[in-house]
Amino acid sequence: MKRAIYLLDNRQAAERIGKRGREHVREHFLIIDRIADYLTSIDITMNSSLDKRKLANCVTSFYPW
Repeated sequence: MKRAIYLLDNRQAAERIGKRGREHVREHFLIIDRIADYLTSIDITMNSSLDKRKLANCVTSFYPW
């Protein structure tokens, strides 16, 4: 609760945190990237291919949720 009140009282801090949040979402949650991850996962499942080169950028398998 104190943090929310702080952000309401400090517009610059709220804008800075909001900007960082938007950048994080753009970087980690764009639908195009997720589709590519899902297709890679399907390919791995269907073809039993565990080629590490394919997995290097696969967020579905390696992103620490």
